[in-house]
Amino acid sequence: MFTLRRGVRFHDGNEMTAEDVKVNLDRLRDPTFGSPNRTKLDSVQEIRVRNPCTLPGCPGLARQPSCLRTAARPRAAAQGGAAA
Repeated sequence: MFTLRRGVRFHDGNEMTAEDVKVNLDRLRDPTFGSPNRTKLDSVQEIRVRNPCTLPGCPGLARQPSCLRTAARPRAAAQGGAAA
């Protein structure tokens, strides 16, 4: 299980949630996105959201928190925006 610390905010002031993390990780795992961090997430089979702060069943994610250093808000990422 991967649990987010409450109160972590993006540069625009919005709080980061487990859904935001899921969208970013799905993006990093997508081969068409071309992330150099993609192989770091090979051990993560499925990304699910339990509640705003919890992603259950992601044992590989706990070993790779650096993948989230450049997390973008999903709306910004969809528009090609910058990372937080």
